[in-house]
Amino acid sequence: MYGVMKLLKDKNQRKIDELVSHYRKSREERTLILHKKNLTYFFRFCNKEYYDVERKDIKSYRLAMKNSGLSPRTIKDRLNSLRLFYEYLYKQGKTSKNPTENIENPKIDETLPYYLSFDKLNKLREMAKDNKRDSAVVETLYTTGVRLSELVRIKKKDINWKSKFIFIRDGKGKKERFVKFNTECYYRLKGYLRDRNPKSVYLFTPYNGKKPISKKTIQDMFHNYSDRLGFQVNARTLRHTFAAHLAIQGMPLECIQLLLGHDKRENTKVYTKLYHEARKEVYDKYII
Repeated sequence: MYGVMKLLKDKNQRKIDELVSHYRKSREERTLILHKKNLTYFFRFCNKEYYDVERKDIKSYRLAMKNSGLSPRTIKDRLNSLRLFYEYLYKQGKTSKNPTENIENPKIDETLPYYLSFDKLNKLREMAKDNKRDSAVVETLYTTGVRLSELVRIKKKDINWKSKFIFIRDGKGKKERFVKFNTECYYRLKGYLRDRNPKSVYLFTPYNGKKPISKKTIQDMFHNYSDRLGFQVNARTLRHTFAAHLAIQGMPLECIQLLLGHDKRENTKVYTKLYHEARKEVYDKYII
């Protein structure tokens, strides 16, 4: 029995590894690690070879995940990994069927992302203004909407100072895009660069260092500001704030989607609710 189980595991694992290798150039490593982990969970549950899996097995797994108390978002992520796996195998001719077809994701309640009001944003700016690096980090995250992982990889050569654009070379999904920054961010960045090690090719560095600043350094910085300000703030918060403020001011969803680097419109759609809520607040303020 052990030999049969090991054979099953080895066959399925080889196909999982094959999938990871296929997408290595187009997907982030952490995304591939998550897919690998999710697929391993499924085959531990199912105990079948990948080509023997049927639609009823996927449905049973979906129900088992729900009954075990996993969140709808986690269930959705695991099902999406299975879809990617079987779509790849089907296209490669490695299986004659795709058992994930017509398997629906659980419904996820669409909650509005947490973002800073203009007042809270200005309090953060005021607190960070005396530290040139912190101030430049805050302003860059807010005015460009870049992810933390993208921020730490920006190099000085990626910045077009005249046009106020930053080239994001290695965004999520290995995709490239341009983001815009404003005049305030321009002066914050210039002020910071005058006082730091000029030999580093990276935009943000440790104090007097040449290597790129670490994500943990920035996370620790925001943790400190959160404690002092009395409200939560981090790189993701500023990305949400960037998108929310643009939506509230009426920027078309398609433009916000491009600036955020979202592949799917549905990832950006939640910000349109903020626009409608803001309009309602203005109406309620003036109409008694």
